[in-house]
Amino acid sequence: MISRRSIRIKVLQAIYSQLLLNDTNTEGAKNVYDRSIQDVIEINLIFLNYFYLTFKYIEEYSVQQSQMYLLTDEEKNINTSLLDADLYLYLQNNVEFHKLLKKNKLDQYIQTEYVKKMFAELLKTQEYKEFILSRKTQTEYNLYNAFFKKILFSNEDLLDYLESYYANIEEDADLVHFTLKRSIKAIIESRPLEISYGLEETKELKNFAYDLIKVTLEQHLEYMEIIKPKLKGWEAERIPILDMTIIKMAMSEMIHFSTIPLKVTVNEYIDLTKLFCSVKSKDFVNGIMDRIMRDLQSQGKILKTGRGLD
Repeated sequence: MISRRSIRIKVLQAIYSQLLLNDTNTEGAKNVYDRSIQDVIEINLIFLNYFYLTFKYIEEYSVQQSQMYLLTDEEKNINTSLLDADLYLYLQNNVEFHKLLKKNKLDQYIQTEYVKKMFAELLKTQEYKEFILSRKTQTEYNLYNAFFKKILFSNEDLLDYLESYYANIEEDADLVHFTLKRSIKAIIESRPLEISYGLEETKELKNFAYDLIKVTLEQHLEYMEIIKPKLKGWEAERIPILDMTIIKMAMSEMIHFSTIPLKVTVNEYIDLTKLFCSVKSKDFVNGIMDRIMRDLQSQGKILKTGRGLD
């Protein structure tokens, strides 16, 4: 489940990568965008697979323990509880999940040592103990959240290992975590796989992303002519490309996306400056955006349609 804000971030990265090369080829930017979205989906699947295999490890663990000594009631309980967890059963029985892992060759990123370590850590958590005592929806969700937040996302060795294959995994951490939490909620509610993985939203927002890329790159020279008079003594060449890209994307939405409220556009791109620009640069970009917006409004170039749109 990927939000429109996440799409804007991915579009920003795609356009920025093209402009760094002084290249306005829209197909190149679209390819960068597609790859970055696919990376988020794959990382999401890899993490869910680590969850699945960590819970599945109880089968091997139980056999090992039974061969060593007589199991206590508490140890027997580990088996019946974790293997009955709804999320584990969903992943175990979902053919599409295993097809996606195979199609994208994601099993290659599974390291048994990390699975064993995360399993041992899971059994020590308070959330696991509460889950054993009370099989309720909330305690089950708390167990899942503890696994991802306290164990998987805190496993620096695993994240370092995956970073060698997914260079932007650190940048995408918040997006992946957000996507994963929504995926878990959707799965618990027994919603279809494509919805829980965000594939449907990704398809729906793809046109928005492609249009934003196309308009921004095709109009970027024209936008520069609008931006230059607002720089107040600054030379355009001295403005960081990233800052300029944010301003141009905002202009694209203001002028060419009539159904997106102006306030939404302004707030979203202000937030992007907070995420990606320095404090000094952020204030500068916000000031330029505000002056451009007022000029475009006075010239009647911002026309919004639909109920409640500014």
